[in-house]
Amino acid sequence: MAALEHAIGAPLPATLDQLVEFARVPDLDDKQHLCLAQAVYFEARGEPMEGQAAVARVILNRVGDDRYPSTICGVVFQHHRSVSGCQFHFACDGLPERPRDLAAWERANRIAYLVRENWLPVSIGDAKYFHATSVGKPDWTQKLVRIASVGSHVFYGDRRRHDS
Repeated sequence: MAALEHAIGAPLPATLDQLVEFARVPDLDDKQHLCLAQAVYFEARGEPMEGQAAVARVILNRVGDDRYPSTICGVVFQHHRSVSGCQFHFACDGLPERPRDLAAWERANRIAYLVRENWLPVSIGDAKYFHATSVGKPDWTQKLVRIASVGSHVFYGDRRRHDS
């Protein structure tokens, strides 16, 4: 470990928050990364790191499920032309997707990168759904199993996968 710290010129991060602050996202000309970072920023920028990472993990979990589009951007912007069928509020609210808080945007970028690279553990398992606690308990949650609460979001998975 000392050799690694010497090589990078800094102590290794001791906490996940320090890891996020330490991470340097390579210059990516990657639309999929941009879509994931946008979702983290617009859906969860006020959340603790764990909550932002959980939102990113939901999107990646959906990418791996045949019921959803096979790309990150496809998942994030699925049904974006339909307010009632929109998957992520920011994608269909009609507002431009321009981050205004640059520090929060940089953090969202780092979290998106770390989750996508599987370097940041997320405790929501195979959850594919979430909602903010501020909306109460939406009707669609009745068909799902609650997996975790992280920050001000509640995460759910498919009942059939958890009942067996």
